[in-house]
Amino acid sequence: MTSTEQTLGQTITRAPDATGRLDEKALDQLFREARSFSYWQDRPVEEAAIRELYDLLKMGPTSANTSPARFVFVRSEDSKARLARQSGTLQGAYLMMAARSLGLDCGPMLGDNERIEAEFFPGRNWKLNFVCAIGYGMKDKLYPRLPRLDFSEAAVLL
Repeated sequence: MTSTEQTLGQTITRAPDATGRLDEKALDQLFREARSFSYWQDRPVEEAAIRELYDLLKMGPTSANTSPARFVFVRSEDSKARLARQSGTLQGAYLMMAARSLGLDCGPMLGDNERIEAEFFPGRNWKLNFVCAIGYGMKDKLYPRLPRLDFSEAAVLL
């Protein structure tokens, strides 16, 4: 017997023993083996891939089911040269998870918010809170992974 759910007008059928847990390969791709890239192959990300990326990331849950994030996908060399760096928030994390699930690599960045806003959002009411390079990373140029905090160093159970 299978269970059926209605989600956004779509019917989803699951096997009775399905837990919703991703398989080990998917967990590796999204978390365990996922890395932040700084060096990129000379291979453009096609517009169709960017649109598929957005269609996936927009489905991530947000507070009160809102969609506050706005994205600027910088593709031209001229635009990339004008870009500085910044870290991210919840929908930025969905952006990276969606990109990784589609086989793209990510490189989150820091930067000068005011400069980026003036350069990329002139005349708009948008505020920057996330910059991330997306493309096809060069694994042979990755830096060694730095250690992560143990659970006891980073979390508490109340």
